[in-house]
Amino acid sequence: MDSWVWTLPDGRHVVGERTVSLTPTSPGRADVVLRARAADGTELESRLELRVEE
Repeated sequence: MDSWVWTLPDGRHVVGERTVSLTPTSPGRADVVLRARAADGTELESRLELRVEE
């Protein structure tokens, strides 16, 4: 079974979606985190830093 959870900058969690879309409302910085578990139980994490500039 494949599954994952996105943890978005506003604290929301999106489960099982292949992609997420974010729309910035002001300049700043945020992290988007993708957490998953491999078939052998290993926890995986990928982080993306977002920066919005005017």
